[in-house]
Amino acid sequence: MLTVGVIEVNENILKDVYQKRNEWSHKGDYGRLLVIGGSKYYTGAPFLVAMAAMRAGVDIVTIAAPQKVASIIASFSPNIIVRGFGDSTFSIKNVNSIAKLSRQFDAIVIGNGIGMGSETKGFVKEFLKINKRPCVIDGDALKFLDIEEIRLNAKYMLMPHANEFYELCKEKVKNNVSDRIGKVKKIAKIINAIIVLKGHVDVISDGKRVAINKTGNAFMTKAGTGDVLAGIAGSMLARGIDTFNAACASCHLCGKAGDKAAKKLKDSLLATDVIDNIPSVLSETMNPRY
Repeated sequence: MLTVGVIEVNENILKDVYQKRNEWSHKGDYGRLLVIGGSKYYTGAPFLVAMAAMRAGVDIVTIAAPQKVASIIASFSPNIIVRGFGDSTFSIKNVNSIAKLSRQFDAIVIGNGIGMGSETKGFVKEFLKINKRPCVIDGDALKFLDIEEIRLNAKYMLMPHANEFYELCKEKVKNNVSDRIGKVKKIAKIINAIIVLKGHVDVISDGKRVAINKTGNAFMTKAGTGDVLAGIAGSMLARGIDTFNAACASCHLCGKAGDKAAKKLKDSLLATDVIDNIPSVLSETMNPRY
């Protein structure tokens, strides 16, 4: 039974988000997204974010990565722009230059593959203090947040799984939707931001409203699927969708693409397979209107 006042996300959210494009539109009208991430051992994470965002419809994606890994990431695809900063990791020295770059974009995704070094932690915390753009915080960046001091705003979306949620707020969640609803709503209200608790059932809250999403499957435990979700969410923020609806729609789209991939691939499913199925999900959901 659905808890009173809780929204169950369905495909109608995608129909609301994806409207027919203006025939006179040009490059950038449907969003510019900046992805801040990557490190020596995690060059793939920001790339998965970027490609998922492109498949979800944003016009332009640029990745800001540490200089020593930027060329590696750039070699993955000609569809993505990559800018290098600093040396092998981000540091506080890079805050102003990346903040200046971010003003050219409509939204930001930060944290995917960014690494856990102390210099990187300083960079993330200082950047978030001055950032003015709608922003998805994911991956390693979640581990740098302190619930005792963090106060965000409704333009921020945090996307933890259960273990990351515990690290954020020291609240253990059960494999029970009602338990998760109560705890996610409570923490979202405290930090004044949107929280997406990823799981068998995704729980989404801004501290007032709560939604659940039931698309997705157990084959999506593969590494990288969280990066795909973050990219879809960033794409929607860059397109001007409000944060709560972007969270709901991105969970539904990512899960549905994963369901489509899993029908054929089962245990062989990869994060890239989820990305590859985004176009057909959108086409099937939106036709003939789209």
